[in-house]
Amino acid sequence: MKDHEIDAMKILSAGDVLRLRQKLGLTQATLARLLGVNYVTISRWESGRHRPSALAREKLVRMMKEESV
Repeated sequence: MKDHEIDAMKILSAGDVLRLRQKLGLTQATLARLLGVNYVTISRWESGRHRPSALAREKLVRMMKEESV
């Protein structure tokens, strides 16, 4: 497995998603558009009701690395 595949598999907490979004200065709607999901999905991730899919986790991890979160 490549490093980015391992990173994408790590569990992102609700707080991780919220911190990333806040650090980027994005609304839930804007982050949702960047990830190709609905803003309600972002709300559910941030509240811990649902977890991001593998593809969404990979995108989030990439964003976290780019922003050094």
